[in-house]
Amino acid sequence: MSLNQFLIGNRKIETEYQIRKLLLTAYVLIMYLAVHIYFLVANLFNPDSELLFIFVGVLISILCIFLLRAGHTNLSIAIHLIRAALTPLYFSLIEGDAYLTGSYLYFLAGCHSAIAIFGIREWRKGMAYVIVVTGVFLILFLEPHQFRPSHPHFYFISTFVILLALGSLIVLFFDHLSSTSENRIVSKNKELEKVNAELDHFVYRTSHDLRAPLSSILGLTEIAAKTDEVEELKKYFIMIKERVQVQDEFIQQIISYSRNTRVDKKPEPIILREFVLQTIDLLIFSPAEEALTVSTDIAHDLTLVTDKARLRAVLSNLISNALKYQDTFKPKHFIKISANVSSTQLDIFVEDNGIGIDTKYQQKIFQMFYRATDRSKGSGLGLYIAQEAAIKMGGTLTFKSELGVGSCFTLSLPKEDSTA
Repeated sequence: MSLNQFLIGNRKIETEYQIRKLLLTAYVLIMYLAVHIYFLVANLFNPDSELLFIFVGVLISILCIFLLRAGHTNLSIAIHLIRAALTPLYFSLIEGDAYLTGSYLYFLAGCHSAIAIFGIREWRKGMAYVIVVTGVFLILFLEPHQFRPSHPHFYFISTFVILLALGSLIVLFFDHLSSTSENRIVSKNKELEKVNAELDHFVYRTSHDLRAPLSSILGLTEIAAKTDEVEELKKYFIMIKERVQVQDEFIQQIISYSRNTRVDKKPEPIILREFVLQTIDLLIFSPAEEALTVSTDIAHDLTLVTDKARLRAVLSNLISNALKYQDTFKPKHFIKISANVSSTQLDIFVEDNGIGIDTKYQQKIFQMFYRATDRSKGSGLGLYIAQEAAIKMGGTLTFKSELGVGSCFTLSLPKEDSTA
């Protein structure tokens, strides 16, 4: 059985920091146990030695280890640190010449072990312990009448305190580096878990959504091959064309998704009003759509510095959805794109009076492949890609919607990164 298995057993440790703290405490206790055993054996040959106190030190180390294993980590640490302070204090007081034996040096070991155990996350506890122990040391050894640069006592005290401070800061510095690296690794692992989960879902859904139109096209060609009626053939060709358009749109969404996840951010200046009008022209091409009231309320000189491709992906998906989900029972339809600059951010609004989104679906609309309505013939990737693109630009994508009334999506970008 390894030390880790012995200490942790069947317990569930929630965080890596807790495991690290537990194991560091265990290693310190084992080192102290080894030191006490060494002096216990060595003092068997010294008739003037204090064996009882050393033996008590051995028992305390063993007790602390078993408290650690039982889950009483803080109690184990408290007992150890009290012992680590009392041991050099005791031997410095009973020895005739503490300078000669060097027992006071164990103050250093106790302080550095405290700093190591508490680490950068609980550095105040560690430094409080160091200050208390340093105060005890100075009370024992400082001789004010000799504390002057012309006397060796000055350099003894100064050297000890400096080494104590330097050692503590070095331990804190390396723990900070370790914690920073650990946080990066944890963040990367979470990101990888998210990517893996999305990839599994993505592969499953894309394989289905890519095959469905192809199967439909194959069936239609087989039916068309059995008739010579021109009008009937035209009907089948129109249906085949629709399936191909669905397939093409889905493939374009996949390309957009791949580009957003892999391509680095490339900020460039964009005149927002012109950019929005170009996006609208690309999307509105049928007579029915041209009959819509599409308006913009954006200052002519409003300029962004952001990723052009990702901004296009967000706006295209939002405007395209507004076009798809018009409320046919309403006599007039509108889409309004506007922008507002505040002291902290730039907001771009895409508002419509379409069918709206039911409240029971609103928590899920940014999920990959989610479709909130039976009217949806898309891939279910659009809003997911829009949100991911907004995040890549350093912004957020939010919305308000009411079933039967309409929706308003808001793309918010930090002002310092978005406006010029």
